Amino acid sequence: LDKKLSIGAYLKREDVRDVLITKKPNIKKLAHLPKNSTLGTFSPRRVAYIKLLRPDIKIIELRGNIETRIDKVYKGKIYAILLAKAGLNRLKKLKDNFNFFSISLSQILPAPGQGAISVMYKKENLFIKKICNKINCRDTNISLNAERSLIKQINGDCFTPIAALAKIKNSSIILKARLFSDDAKSYVDDIKTGPLKSANLLGKKCADNLLKTLKLKNEARKKYNNF
Repeated sequence: LDKKLSIGAYLKREDVRDVLITKKPNIKKLAHLPKNSTLGTFSPRRVAYIKLLRPDIKIIELRGNIETRIDKVYKGKIYAILLAKAGLNRLKKLKDNFNFFSISLSQILPAPGQGAISVMYKKENLFIKKICNKINCRDTNISLNAERSLIKQINGDCFTPIAALAKIKNSSIILKARLFSDDAKSYVDDIKTGPLKSANLLGKKCADNLLKTLKLKNEARKKYNNF
């Protein structure tokens, strides 16, 4: 962020799940996709998950806005695409002539921050700061603090194949995360739980553990391949 700006509020989080979009009404899960069919995405996280869950699928690099991507499916240029359900809901792009299937969180975790909208303000503007305090969603704020702390600790960006989701349960925060290797051939999971006030620390600890475990796993894989 620009040093003159600060995040003043988070709006209530939307649905965090990914959505599989096809023209075939019989497709209700990733397993139903025809063998060797094409799937469009530019997300390293989604690419890694698809390679893990359906290694036969041919991944097509796909960019552009939501309408452009959906149009590729409509015209038959790509069999399926994965998009964030939050964006589809907000833009009301759930069309009747398409099959939209929400992917379970037990199968694919979202990107850190997925479904969230933040409100930024100039630090010296105390009036706007007060407004932000009134519209801020506490649970979303705490969850995003953990997820943003995780990303910052691993020095991640939009090209990092990482998935994470923090949830509030009673007076605790639960952070689940998965980090893939750059070649998507290996991954590590971690779950951290702690009091709400420890959100930032929780994200850092989770990141450190992911990096350490993935490094050890990759080293072991290299030794095995060279054996």
